[in-house]
Amino acid sequence: MAVHGSAIKSGLITRPSMQKRIVVAYVKCSLMVCARSVFDEMPQRNAVVESAMISGYSRCRKFDEARQLFEGSEEPSVVCCNAMISMYVHNDREVEGLNLLRDLYSMGVKPNEFTLSVVLLGCSNLEALEEGKQIHAFVTRGGFSLDLAVSNSLISFYARCGRMEHASFVFYHMPDKDVYSWTAMVTGYAQNGRTGDAARLFDVMPQRNVVSWNAMICGYHEQEDDEIAMEMYVRMLRKGQLPTSSTLSVILKCCVCLLQFGKGMQVHDQAIKLGISSNVFVGSAIVDMYAKFGCMVDSQKAFDEILEQNVVSNSALASGYAQNGDILVAADLFNKMPEKNLVAWNFMIAGYVHNGLQVEALDMFSDMIQANVQPNQFTLSSILNACASPQASRNGRKVHGYAIKVGFDFYTTIGNSLITMYAEQEDIVSASAVFKRMQQYDVVSWTAMVSAYVKNNRIHEARQIFETMPEKNLISWNTMIGGYLQIRNSSETDEERYLALSSSSADALELFCKMKEFEIKPDHLTYNCVLVACASIGTLQQTRSIHAATITRGFDADIGVANALINAYGKCGNSRDAEHVFNSLVNPDPVSWNTMITGHAGEVEKGWELFESMSRDYGIERGQDHYACMVDLLGRAGQLCEAERLINDMPIRPDTVVWGALLGACKTYRDVDIARRVAKNILNHESINASVYVTMANIFADAGFWDDAAEVRVRMREKQLLRSPGCSWIEIHNRKHSFLAGDKSHPEWNIKLLTYRCLLQFPVTNIT
Repeated sequence: MAVHGSAIKSGLITRPSMQKRIVVAYVKCSLMVCARSVFDEMPQRNAVVESAMISGYSRCRKFDEARQLFEGSEEPSVVCCNAMISMYVHNDREVEGLNLLRDLYSMGVKPNEFTLSVVLLGCSNLEALEEGKQIHAFVTRGGFSLDLAVSNSLISFYARCGRMEHASFVFYHMPDKDVYSWTAMVTGYAQNGRTGDAARLFDVMPQRNVVSWNAMICGYHEQEDDEIAMEMYVRMLRKGQLPTSSTLSVILKCCVCLLQFGKGMQVHDQAIKLGISSNVFVGSAIVDMYAKFGCMVDSQKAFDEILEQNVVSNSALASGYAQNGDILVAADLFNKMPEKNLVAWNFMIAGYVHNGLQVEALDMFSDMIQANVQPNQFTLSSILNACASPQASRNGRKVHGYAIKVGFDFYTTIGNSLITMYAEQEDIVSASAVFKRMQQYDVVSWTAMVSAYVKNNRIHEARQIFETMPEKNLISWNTMIGGYLQIRNSSETDEERYLALSSSSADALELFCKMKEFEIKPDHLTYNCVLVACASIGTLQQTRSIHAATITRGFDADIGVANALINAYGKCGNSRDAEHVFNSLVNPDPVSWNTMITGHAGEVEKGWELFESMSRDYGIERGQDHYACMVDLLGRAGQLCEAERLINDMPIRPDTVVWGALLGACKTYRDVDIARRVAKNILNHESINASVYVTMANIFADAGFWDDAAEVRVRMREKQLLRSPGCSWIEIHNRKHSFLAGDKSHPEWNIKLLTYRCLLQFPVTNIT
């Protein structure tokens, strides 16, 4: 403004060159009122000044003023046209930009290379393949194929539309390529999930920039190959390439996905050293990282250090509180947000769902509609999750109807959520119908159907879907492996349940071996599942093998994996290794203590020490399961009176599991008197099964009380309680084979029978 004043005093303001400089200066400072006052006084205006004014209005989001100025021009130049089209494209109004290009072309205004590059960007944003192809044809006819910027724009356009064969054609027919050409191809391959092709092209690039490195890192992250993304990041640093805010934002997400909190803190320290930790994008990623690991104090601190907080950072913090159970704090932050975009509404709805407040989530969805905020796929996915229970089936169908009404039901993500919702509602027919109606499937779609059959106890159909999947990821394998372990808790007949018990663990381990053949790297959930399987069938060799793998992969420190290892070693009778794993834990949780107490069967003194230490030294409140473990330990040692005394002194009412542990010991030691008292307490509970009656009958029979035993069995028949058949396992070449008495379901049952008869005739006395 001082220059403007000096120009007026000196009389230079009348010169067109001075007027042009002042207008441009005001535009750069976003002082559009001042710029317009000088612009209106100019007797002669050229294309440069007009395009500067249009660009200024665009930056200030004054689109109507820009359009009025453009339409007031007597003969709009290509420079002004470019400014207008650029304004539309960069402000989510691409369709208007394409329409303007058509109008200008019909008026005889010929586009130049800048026009074509901007229009191709608009086509990319819209993924308008046909319109982009028409632009490509014009490029070829107009002789723009040799222009480097236009060719690079074509590559980016085809890549965005998923047409990498077209992008490759443009790339390999370019006479000259720069780093942006190579980067556009690498980015295209990475964005389309073809990280192998991206890596091959990346390795032969004559020159790399930070964008190409970021493209590879982001591509691996999007494909859930976070370990490779981290390796690429280390390689980037070794090559001397400094990371940007975009790099660190993705790497922080990788740390979360890999559950590597320590590395996340290291990336935070690196952001501080580079001076970008207060950047809103990096800062928001840091806030989210700490929140995902449950460190809300550090998350709040990182938020407070962000210099220019916006809706992204506000959403990250509020979402963190919601994820960690502080939904009231999250709601308060949401209500105080000066600006609420779609992301903010989405995280609040997802927060309510995450905290089990389905009604509040549905109310928030209604408020969102009333606020004229258009839901997207993520919104409907969260709302469908809120309806994922048999009690919410009516609301679920309403949301499904809304999705059909707005045309969202054809989106793959919505179809996946619908499958999951109907599966949780135990409506496998509707889930299957949604799957069949979907136009496109991804790996999540197939996995959702596998999970749907697993949840509805149809493991064979689940395996059939699994085997026909065109692509499987880690979640797919985990779903199927975990599915075999879930069927043991299904509501089948006793015989079917025990048949499933005898084979499900072996099937899970067999699938785990097959998973390794496909070079899929297990995660902590995988190891948890297979260790449960090992514990169920008592295979020590495979437990040790899996333990070694967890150490190699760095999962041995995971509390869930460690607990599964303690349990597996305990069930295999290896208390020494179980104790070694337990002692390696920095902060054992209640499950760790519970498992260790169980694992020290026969070591009463050690068990008492652990049991007392829980509350005395660690402040852990003992529950039913801990008492059941201690009672079981005392019972195995023959200290039945001590076990009964412990139960009677419990501060909480013992459940059937606690009493059942003592009843089992009564059978072992044939203590009829205590058994009678235990049975009386158990029968007062509603949750009772045939095992209690069977145990009592056996106790009476072993003690010679035949009348009492007969009376118990009469009661069993009156209550229609069936005894579960006994099940045995045999291990051959690291493979478990199960069978029941009279069971002919195994394909080699006749060979087993023949072997058994031969062993009876020729007994083996020396086995080593």
